[in-house]
Amino acid sequence: MFDPRQLQQQRVLDQLAEFIRQRHADSQSQLLIAFGHDYLIDHSIQSLDGINLDALYHDLLNSWPFIERQQSARVATPQWQQVLGNTAPAYQNAFPSAYRDHFSTASAQQDIALLEQLRGPDGLTCSFSESTDQAPGRLHFKLFTTQDSLVLSDVVPILENLGMQVIGEHPYAINRADGQRFWIHDYTLAYQDAGDHALAHSSTLDSDPAQQKQLFQQAFIKTWYNDVENDPFNIQRAMMKELIQLQTRASWWLLRRRRNALSISACIADYQAGIEQTVATLARLQQCIPSQDRWQATFQRYTEVGVPEPLSAYTGASEGLYWLLDIIEAAAELGMEIADVSAVYFKLGEHLNLPWLDRQIRTSPATSHWQALARNSYRDDLDAQQRALTISALRDAKPGESPHATIAAWLEKHPAFIQRWQQVLADMQRSPSVDCAIFTVAINVLFELA
Repeated sequence: MFDPRQLQQQRVLDQLAEFIRQRHADSQSQLLIAFGHDYLIDHSIQSLDGINLDALYHDLLNSWPFIERQQSARVATPQWQQVLGNTAPAYQNAFPSAYRDHFSTASAQQDIALLEQLRGPDGLTCSFSESTDQAPGRLHFKLFTTQDSLVLSDVVPILENLGMQVIGEHPYAINRADGQRFWIHDYTLAYQDAGDHALAHSSTLDSDPAQQKQLFQQAFIKTWYNDVENDPFNIQRAMMKELIQLQTRASWWLLRRRRNALSISACIADYQAGIEQTVATLARLQQCIPSQDRWQATFQRYTEVGVPEPLSAYTGASEGLYWLLDIIEAAAELGMEIADVSAVYFKLGEHLNLPWLDRQIRTSPATSHWQALARNSYRDDLDAQQRALTISALRDAKPGESPHATIAAWLEKHPAFIQRWQQVLADMQRSPSVDCAIFTVAINVLFELA
């Protein structure tokens, strides 16, 4: 039975085919025509009236499905290679399907150019981009890195202090043909309502959006690498980042260690006095800081621009203040001074090379929410074992004994376990990759020591 709709659709298909032949006069035109026919049918397009054929042709030519079809047909010089040139083979199958679902091949071409600029194990750059599903009032901000993965809690404070609200985040692993892995982290951003941020008051924002984005990217990179000018805004932003990270880790610690005593009043009663005692003077605070050189550099930077010494000292010591929660509990259990416990806590950790293990856990890749939770759990377990080892060493300490003497006596008491730990540590350091299985074994060995 004759159906006029079929005739009309065939006319549309013929129109598109003729247009493609005029623009694409080579052996691949038939492949593109077949793909274009599929596109029109899939999208129920019954007429080309009002359709920009040049734009449609460009979209078809540079679409992921057409590139995949060229690969399946083993085209000698596919569109992908024509556009990318010498870099095309390296990225032929580098982009995961999740990336292809959200970003066009034009975005991929721009991203490859940025990935190729990265150098070294800590390389990082950024850009704003557009997504195929971008909603009004939303921006896509991409971070490109050669690091294993980026920790969300490290990135969010910087973005928020630059005036953005983080709506969502999607990481994509890009596996180049030579084995090099990159990460592209795509953050969906919205402007915060509060206009309290330096970039929000820039006179260039409304008149030049491109310059606004460039300023934002420069500010992010400088903040990430701590290469910021010592003006009040940047100093406050750096200090806020330190304190937010302290708050995040301390909250995690309380949720895991005090499930049955989480009331604010109880937490304040148990820890306030010990913390206030520790931060009361610079001398006491320095006794609870594992990295004196790093703290001194931060303290000097803050005080040079007029930040009060107590605030500079407290903020610069934020990493050590997190460990103070374990130290306070250990001191209470042993009936000892916090300063005496902290000295053994950090020196014993250094002797067993626990900071190295903590760094491996902290920088291990986490491509999902669950992997990030697992990484946090490993760090918490490691801290718990360091506290247990400290308590074990201090239980047999003699009155007035120095931290070095206490640790030496404890090591002499456990030669077999120490030898096993050193062997496990050496094996870990020789391993080409350190993963969750290794973390589990290492923490179990420490559990036996404690």
